[in-house]
Amino acid sequence: MYFDDHHKRSEVCKLRYKPEEMRQFRMDARLAGKQLATYMRELTLLARRLGAADLIRRMEEMDAQDKSA
Repeated sequence: MYFDDHHKRSEVCKLRYKPEEMRQFRMDARLAGKQLATYMRELTLLARRLGAADLIRRMEEMDAQDKSA
């Protein structure tokens, strides 16, 4: 894919950033991923408590009835 190894992302990152900066980037990305996973989990629990699945099913049934009428 790459004709020149110096164009690879890892090689470019090595040239542009210091090792401690790369380490910080990775830590920030890991933290952001954890925060996103926590947020998604909270949303799913909230949806379950509110009965969102039943509401969506009812809405789809109503849409199907409207289309058939």
